[in-house]
Amino acid sequence: MKRWVAAIALLALVNCSESTAPVNLSGTWRIVFVDMTEGAFVCNIEAVDMRIVHSGGSFTGTQLGPAVRVCVQDQSTVNAAFNGETISGAIDGRTVTFALGVVPGTQDAGGNSAAGTLAGDVITGSASWLDSSGSSSLVGSFTATRLQ
Repeated sequence: MKRWVAAIALLALVNCSESTAPVNLSGTWRIVFVDMTEGAFVCNIEAVDMRIVHSGGSFTGTQLGPAVRVCVQDQSTVNAAFNGETISGAIDGRTVTFALGVVPGTQDAGGNSAAGTLAGDVITGSASWLDSSGSSSLVGSFTATRLQ
């Protein structure tokens, strides 16, 4: 019985230490946006690498190299290459929120956002892009993985 109590106490200690450990997002992250949809319009960004600098409860990031947004509607495909993207965000515990700069074909950072949960070196969550007309949003998901 004492072993069970000791094992449960150890698990509780490990879980508490993981949830309260300081988080540092600084480094290189690869973000993938999938199934960003609005009706029959679907967009994906297979990989955009970002250099993140984290300070306190906030962070900023700049794009490393080019990326491509691919959108499909009916049988038409439109590719839009982009470079120089920026993000700015905040972290509270394991919750990460950030605003995007200008994703091709969308409004400015005021309409582009993402929110997710950090688990180790991976952040998963949802994203929303306001289209260039400002009249509708593309909503989907993202995964960010720390590369280094």
